[in-house]
Amino acid sequence: MKRKSDAIGSDQNKKSKKLALATVPMSSYDDFQDDNQGSQDLSFSQEQPINTTQDNFDSTTYTYNTSFSASFVETSSQHNTSSQEYVMSPSTKQQPSSSKKDQQKKNEVKAEQMAKEERERMGKDLVHNFKENRDMYTYFNDLQAIANEHRIDIHFPELVVVGMQSDGKSSFVEALLGFQFNTIDTQIGTRRPLILQMMNDGSYDKPHCVFWTEDLKALEDKPTPVQKIESELRRRTEALCGKTDVSSVPIILRVKYKYCANLTIYDTPGFRKGTNDPLSPKIAKMVLKLIEPSHRVIVCLEQSTVEWCNTTVRPMIQKVDSQLERTIIVTTKFNNRINQFRNKEEVDGYLSADGHLNGKQLFFVSLPSGHDARELAEEEFKRRILDTYIEDYKHLCRVGFDQKYKHCLGFFNLKKHLETILNNRYKECLVPILNKMEEALQHRKVRLEKITHEMDQVKNDNLEQAAVKIINTYITNVSAALNGTNLFDTMKNGYTLEEEKKESTCTSWPNYDLDLRIRNSQYKLYGGSQLERLLAEFEIVAHSQEFPHTSDDEVAVTIGLNSLHTIPDYDRGASDLAQKKCKSIFQPLIQVLMNRSKFIMTCLFKIVVDYMSADKNMERYKGFFDELQSTSEKFINSVLVSVRAKTDDEFDTFTKIMDWDLMQYCSVAQTMEYDLLNPQKQDTIKRVQSITEESLDKLSLINQDRSRELTAERCQRIKTVAAKLFAGVRLLFVKYIRAKYNAFFLNPIFTEMDNAVRVHFTEMGNDKLKELMGVQMAKLKRHKEGLTDVVNKLSAQKEKFQNLIDLLNSKK
Repeated sequence: MKRKSDAIGSDQNKKSKKLALATVPMSSYDDFQDDNQGSQDLSFSQEQPINTTQDNFDSTTYTYNTSFSASFVETSSQHNTSSQEYVMSPSTKQQPSSSKKDQQKKNEVKAEQMAKEERERMGKDLVHNFKENRDMYTYFNDLQAIANEHRIDIHFPELVVVGMQSDGKSSFVEALLGFQFNTIDTQIGTRRPLILQMMNDGSYDKPHCVFWTEDLKALEDKPTPVQKIESELRRRTEALCGKTDVSSVPIILRVKYKYCANLTIYDTPGFRKGTNDPLSPKIAKMVLKLIEPSHRVIVCLEQSTVEWCNTTVRPMIQKVDSQLERTIIVTTKFNNRINQFRNKEEVDGYLSADGHLNGKQLFFVSLPSGHDARELAEEEFKRRILDTYIEDYKHLCRVGFDQKYKHCLGFFNLKKHLETILNNRYKECLVPILNKMEEALQHRKVRLEKITHEMDQVKNDNLEQAAVKIINTYITNVSAALNGTNLFDTMKNGYTLEEEKKESTCTSWPNYDLDLRIRNSQYKLYGGSQLERLLAEFEIVAHSQEFPHTSDDEVAVTIGLNSLHTIPDYDRGASDLAQKKCKSIFQPLIQVLMNRSKFIMTCLFKIVVDYMSADKNMERYKGFFDELQSTSEKFINSVLVSVRAKTDDEFDTFTKIMDWDLMQYCSVAQTMEYDLLNPQKQDTIKRVQSITEESLDKLSLINQDRSRELTAERCQRIKTVAAKLFAGVRLLFVKYIRAKYNAFFLNPIFTEMDNAVRVHFTEMGNDKLKELMGVQMAKLKRHKEGLTDVVNKLSAQKEKFQNLIDLLNSKK
């Protein structure tokens, strides 16, 4: 069916140029579809100004151009159709004014009728889309749940809304969600990225909104009412950015709502003009980073009043998406542009982007605006969005436009298009998730078979015999490590002296800050070698201890009175002073030695247990190994308690009565040389006499002066005697402690630990032993039951999604 067109006379063209800016000529309406007749083409124009506001639209008075009249032409036989085409053709200039008014009335009625039909059609579409999407959302909710449950890494659809400042990004995001909450500001409303995690949840008839904490680690405990979201966004923004700055740290809001899609939306700060604006590069860098991931759909908003060739936003986006392949271009505030259209050609030219964006998907959207368009209830907000579209549509019908652009008009057509894209993206995820589900299913089946096999092995084991075998091997390995062996990986298990001190967290040696070389300090050691190094370190630390500073006051209070006479007892004072100093200096060293010994042995037990547990045949006896290691540590603790008690006891005895013969160990008399293998009687006599005579000399050091006046000189002599007694104790102390350590600590480990461990497991009884050996068996059983449930669930989910894929493929 061809359209018959007539040229518009030059007089009419001249007349149209005189129209004021507020005049909106009505030109034509193409391709209106009637149920029975096919397409109609109605062209009409007006010369009088009209009121384009929504509220007063019906009260407008129109004057029609007398140069057009309607003629109805039968379709030619070559089209093989019974439909008719209605063409408005130029009429004679003498057309009566009454005919003009009649045509105006008819066109107005027709525009109202088309708007009414469009509203009804749109309402039905919205209901249909909601029902269709509801089923799809159910599938996709399951899809996301399965992906999260099985840790399947899938990029689900995300939208990033970008545009210039005040292009209507926040209002657009509100429309996507279906309720109002955002900061609408003519200055700079969005100053931190707002990430909206939309979740379709049929249990929420009203939006359920919960912010993430500012550290982005968890959801907050309580939801935030919709009416308080705007103030909360302002508060969070100003807390981080102040009054004027921006930040790339996002605000994340999770929204559960019956009427929203499963989607993540990024509302970004608007690009800003001007090279001197300090915020401009910050915002540009932030937004470009957000649109960089290839799975994100970019929604580019541009105000309708900006000409296609003058846009700033698209060139920015093309730095990331050069061909705009994943970018949807949305012209916002379309109602501001509509008032400028004078005829159908201008409308069609604009809707085609004047050839600047061939092949790209464009949408033209108007949203409710003005003070009376804020704080609307959810249903009222949706109704106002539809009303805004209908007004735009009605206005275009008056001016005239090609119906092929109809699907690009209005928010709901855009929303439908976005939902189609998102649904396709979800569908694209189905096959990869199905494949990953198959991988996860096979992996769990293999683990299930392994556990089943392991349980069968445990059932056939002689647990008591296995326990004895493990203990034998364990004791053998511990003894080998104490005696010296390379059985264990020294680089993995050994410690240098510095590492040992750091890892043990034991108190450091008191009163020791000398830089003396400790043998083998640089090597990684464990077991007996590590204990030997510890004893060498102890000897050096003990020998480095000096008689501590002692005041004359301390000397004076030690003299006191003798119960048998009134002569000052300087001898007893010197002995008491030496005794106290020895205890304060040497006893803390014993505690450090015990603590470090415990650390070394605890590490050794763990080394042996880890070595034995590495055997695959031993993995199932982890519970028994834990008990074995714990028993060994308890044994060491008991030995250390015994050692400490004995050393303290004997040390008290050793220093309780200070033997002044100790001072002889500081004498050079002990350095006399003679043939020790073939001693002569004279050599022996000389050695004994030198010792006894030197001992008698020590007794006379203080007894020569018994004055009651304690002078500084006498204090010094008493301290000197005490210091010599201290030096004697120090020399014998190191040998004494080493002997006690070998006898009461190392020897029990070699001779008593084996029996102590066996007694422990024997006394617990067979039932307890079986229970202990069966702890892993019980764990395996629980693991098997849980894994079986997972396998069955995965199998069912895999079958379900295979059916879903088949269903979706059948609808294509």
